[in-house]
Amino acid sequence: MIVYVSIFIGLFFCGIVYSRIKAKRLCALICILSLFLISTLRSAQIGTDYKTYISVFKTRLYIYGKGYNLLSYLASLLGNSYVWLGLMINILIFGLVWSVYKKEVDKNYLLFAIALWTLNPYCFLQSTTNILRQGCAMSVVLVAIQCLNRCRKKYFYFLLLIVIAASFHKSAYAFMLLLPFGWIRWKRCYHMVLLIFCAAINLFISGKQLIEPFARILGYERYLTKYTSSIFDMPLFTLLVLGVSLYLLYRYPLLYENKKEKWYIDVYLVSLSALLLLVKNDIAYRIYIYFSFITPIAISYIIKNLKKNLKGVGEKMIVKMGYLAYYSALYWLFLVMQVLAQNTYYVPYKFFW
Repeated sequence: MIVYVSIFIGLFFCGIVYSRIKAKRLCALICILSLFLISTLRSAQIGTDYKTYISVFKTRLYIYGKGYNLLSYLASLLGNSYVWLGLMINILIFGLVWSVYKKEVDKNYLLFAIALWTLNPYCFLQSTTNILRQGCAMSVVLVAIQCLNRCRKKYFYFLLLIVIAASFHKSAYAFMLLLPFGWIRWKRCYHMVLLIFCAAINLFISGKQLIEPFARILGYERYLTKYTSSIFDMPLFTLLVLGVSLYLLYRYPLLYENKKEKWYIDVYLVSLSALLLLVKNDIAYRIYIYFSFITPIAISYIIKNLKKNLKGVGEKMIVKMGYLAYYSALYWLFLVMQVLAQNTYYVPYKFFW
C-alpha cells in the first residue's frame, strides 16, 4: 500500500504548492511522468490480466486487434522483457492523455484534471495495469472527442480515430453514436428530457434487457450470463447521479464561457444520463468508463467557471471539494476492496526488480 499512499499524498502535496508556483505545466508533467514510471516498472503480478498479455507477448502471438498487435511487435523489437510491453502501452496512454489535457485544460486547473484521472480507479490503476487494450482504446477515443470538437475535417478524423481505437478494443465502435450528438445544439431542456428518460429506464428495465442487443453486436454475448449489474447499480448511487445532474443543469449557463467548453460540458451531462442506463449491467459499464478519460476536462471547466461566476466561496468550494471527495472515495474504496479480497494483483504493489 506504500505506493498507493505515496501517490495520494503526492497529489495532495502538489495541490498545495501548485497555486504558488509559475511552472504549473512542468509540475503537472512531473506528476504524470511519475505515474508513468510507477505503472511501467511494475511487476508482472500487478494487474489481473497483465500475465496473460505478457504470455502472449513472449510467445509472439498476435491474436488481438491490429493496433495492439503493432504495439506488442514494437515492444518486442526493444527486447524480451515484459517491461518493454508496459513501456510501449504507457507511451500511448499517458502520451495521449497528457497531449489532450495540456491543450484543453487551463494551466491553473491542469493538475486538478490529472488528479481526478489518477484517482479514478478505471483510469490510472486499471487502464494502465489491467485492461490494457481498452486503456489504449480509451486514450485514442479521447483524441477522437477532441478532434470532433476542434478539427475542420472533424468527421473524417473522428471516424478514423474511432477505427484506430477499435483496433485495440472493438468496444470503441460504440462511440460512433457521438456523431449525432455533435449535430444537436444542446440546451438545458434537452438535457433534462434525456435525464428523465434515462432515469425512467433505470427504474423499469433490467440490465440484461438493456445490454443484450448491444452485447451481440460487439461480441460480448458470451458474457451475458456471467455479468449482471455493476457494483454501482444501487438506489444511493442513482440518487447521487440525479442530484449532481440536476445541480449542473440548474447552473448550466454558468458552467462554460465558449463553444469549446460547452462541448465538453454537454458530453459530460450526456454521460451522466447514460450512466443511469449503463450502470445496470457490468458489460455496459465497460462502455461508460471511456467517459472517465473525458470527464476531468469538463469538471475542470465547471470549477473554473463557477469560481468566476459565483459570488462568495461557499457553493464553489462545496462543488470543488465534493468532486475531490468523490474521486478520493473511489480510489480508497477500490483499494480497500482489493485488500479485503487479498487480491495480490493489486496489493501489495510490486516493481519488476
